[in-house]
Amino acid sequence: MHVLMNRIVKYTPDLTQEEVDQAIQESFKIWTDVTPLNFFRLSFGTADIMISSGTKEHGDFFPFDGPFNQLAHAFSPGEKFGGDIHFDDDETWTNDTRDFSGIKPLR
Repeated sequence: MHVLMNRIVKYTPDLTQEEVDQAIQESFKIWTDVTPLNFFRLSFGTADIMISSGTKEHGDFFPFDGPFNQLAHAFSPGEKFGGDIHFDDDETWTNDTRDFSGIKPLR
């Protein structure tokens, strides 16, 4: 079993922290069910996978494009941004399955 540390650095304001935590946990469970990976969440410090949300220029030289196109991007393992996941906060994120105007994480 290989353990990967993850940390949510910046939450979207569209969902509660608990909703984001649950969506991330569910997505990692999909991986743990079919691979020898195990994910452990950190509350502070540097992790293998740093998760954040941002808009336009958000610090990685790959700016988001605004709403309705690129939803997120991730980086392969390596230095600097390796393993990181970034979500576009110009999108509207929701957990409401009746709301067709927003993006549903893992639904």
